[in-house]
Amino acid sequence: MYSSFSKYFAEMFGTLTLVLVGAGSAVLAGNEIGPLGTALAFGLTLMALTYALGPVSGCHVNPAVTVGLALRKRFDTKLVIPYVFFQLVGGIIGGYLLYIIASGHTGFIAEGFAANGWGDHSPNHYSLLACALIEATITALLVFVTLSTISSGFAKGFGGLAIGVTFVIIYLISIPVTNGSANFARSLGVAAFADAWAVQQLGLFALTSILGAILGAFMHYLIYSNEK
Repeated sequence: MYSSFSKYFAEMFGTLTLVLVGAGSAVLAGNEIGPLGTALAFGLTLMALTYALGPVSGCHVNPAVTVGLALRKRFDTKLVIPYVFFQLVGGIIGGYLLYIIASGHTGFIAEGFAANGWGDHSPNHYSLLACALIEATITALLVFVTLSTISSGFAKGFGGLAIGVTFVIIYLISIPVTNGSANFARSLGVAAFADAWAVQQLGLFALTSILGAILGAFMHYLIYSNEK
């Protein structure tokens, strides 16, 4: 049985790593690897973390996942606030480490810093509504798949693979729209070190994170309602 400290530290470390490696792939190597490379970096990192940290904390590393699990009574509601807190702290630390690394390059300018945005700050200038819809949808899908991997009958040992592949898929379609989030801790972590607009637009990604958690949990309820 792992201590509360181990669980909280695992969530902080996992979120830190996801932001550092995932967002780092866009900030440090985006021109070389493109959106596909960035999607793979996020997905493969989450897959590895799921197997490495899953036995300790469940490897939520995402406030929406934590809330979604709690809504379906797959997670202790008393731990939701501390889990989310350490996820957000981990995201900010990851963003800060990335900022230090990136600023070591001559001529570095933070600008977007892989931040999530809509309108003029969307990679392809998608509207607020379009960005809200895609973020709520992909977050719901991620929460649903995560819940499904711990449902009875799911093939043991393949949870991390399913979650990682899902993350790659949702980032492939969302990077052109919002730069890809589905995780408010990831959005906050880089927004804190980007231009002011990134913080100003964080509200949308906080809202879609909550909506996605609720929708994902509801979809799981509808499909797995007869689960024993």
